[in-house]
Amino acid sequence: MPGIWRSHHPTPVHSRSRGLRAISAGIFVALGWLSLAAPQARAGVTLVQHTSKDAGTTSSASLAFPANNAAGNWIGVVIRAGHSGQVLAVSDTRGNTYKQAVQFNQTLDAPNGETLAIYYAENIGGGANTVTVSESLANNTLRFAILEYSGLTTSNSLDVTSAAQGSGTTLNSGTATTTVGGESDFR
Repeated sequence: MPGIWRSHHPTPVHSRSRGLRAISAGIFVALGWLSLAAPQARAGVTLVQHTSKDAGTTSSASLAFPANNAAGNWIGVVIRAGHSGQVLAVSDTRGNTYKQAVQFNQTLDAPNGETLAIYYAENIGGGANTVTVSESLANNTLRFAILEYSGLTTSNSLDVTSAAQGSGTTLNSGTATTTVGGESDFR
């Protein structure tokens, strides 16, 4: 699930120090673009650890990171809830604040579709950590992955997002135009 990093180095739009700006997240269908920032002074964005869970039919599930989180890192939570129109909530035992990066109701799969989402927490607290994902509609499946990254900026890390659905052999999550140079995308 962590994907492939590709680096691009366009001319910076302004002089704010950033490094990583675009992350494209394709979860089960083409979900979209997330544009995230990293200070250029750092060595780069690194996937520290990740794990995932197929929680089955439930409205809430928890998953612990395999090792302690490092203070100041970034957590991403990639969610697939087995019915469109879900209201999702993400929390953890460290008290980190999770923000919704993108949420998309996929309606092509009959009869119920799926809700796909990515949530994130910046500048996280260090130590042992368990993430809990809850969904609003009972009796549906829940799958999610948790990923810890180092090297991302500790605030205002999200720039733009994009999501789309379609059918056929070519996935296309739409386009996203970032505002700062020094970009990488994640697929």
